[in-house]
Amino acid sequence: MINGLAHHWGYRNFAPSDASRNIAPWGLLIGGEELHNNHHAYITSARFSSRWWELDIGWGYIRILAWCHLVKVRYVAPKLRFEPGKPRCDGDTLQSVITHRFEVLARFDKSTRAALDQTICAMRQELAALWSHSTASKEQLVEQLEDWCVRAERSGVIAVRQFARRLRCYA
Repeated sequence: MINGLAHHWGYRNFAPSDASRNIAPWGLLIGGEELHNNHHAYITSARFSSRWWELDIGWGYIRILAWCHLVKVRYVAPKLRFEPGKPRCDGDTLQSVITHRFEVLARFDKSTRAALDQTICAMRQELAALWSHSTASKEQLVEQLEDWCVRAERSGVIAVRQFARRLRCYA
């Protein structure tokens, strides 16, 4: 039942390739599974909540068990960090974009929602293709990311330009 509801109705914090959605505030009833979109974005994370207002009672139970030394938390989804004023993309920017790729796409979609045209769709596809180039070196990927940001700033679309400037600040 949760899978059915959480792929049909609710809100999305992230943009994975599936239709998963969060159906909060049902956390007290189903122990965190209502944060389905968050789970699909960071599948191995022990904590499903990603926003301050999302209640993940399962994470509360895990923390209590960890405090009692009955379990060990191996992975929790990292938080996206920013370094304001970075002039260019670097290895940290690339790693952050790859780690937070679903959040990056969701932020891109949110910032460009009002102006869906061919330029925006093409820029989104190019951005998503960056982390699928498994044969490229880290330096090549950083160069491709910086090139994407330069082209985004020259696109003439204000929302895309602003997104590219913010993307460079990811750390």
